[in-house]
Amino acid sequence: MENISPDVAWAYEIFTQNRFMYHIGVRMTELSRGRCVMFLPFGEHLLQSARIVQGGALAAVLDEAAAYAVLTLCDSSLKNLATIEYKVNFLSSSTEHDFTAVAQVARKGGRVALLEGQGHWSDGREAIRGLFTFLITTEDDQNS
Repeated sequence: MENISPDVAWAYEIFTQNRFMYHIGVRMTELSRGRCVMFLPFGEHLLQSARIVQGGALAAVLDEAAAYAVLTLCDSSLKNLATIEYKVNFLSSSTEHDFTAVAQVARKGGRVALLEGQGHWSDGREAIRGLFTFLITTEDDQNS
């Protein structure tokens, strides 16, 4: 069951329109101000040729969790939110486990936000850790 704070339910509604996350099977399981948790169930479609879960899928899910974590701290004048940089370390692989990504805002300014994230396999091992930078563009930025 999802744990979505009522004050950020509008951001969850945006997530429900994300076709890529839907396609690979991601569910948002928690969303609160400055924090997002996403769950990716294991599936054969996530395996690369060496029969381990594709690292790019993990990075994409963690990046998306980071985006929604920062989105919860933005207001309705938000025009666009874009990843401008991320760095991830892959710490372990899996051939069969579900994946959970957790991202939280470390610092948010007016136009740039820095987030930290990590992901774990369902057996408890840490799979990935990352640092994400987002550019926040508002209506005012578009008109200047």
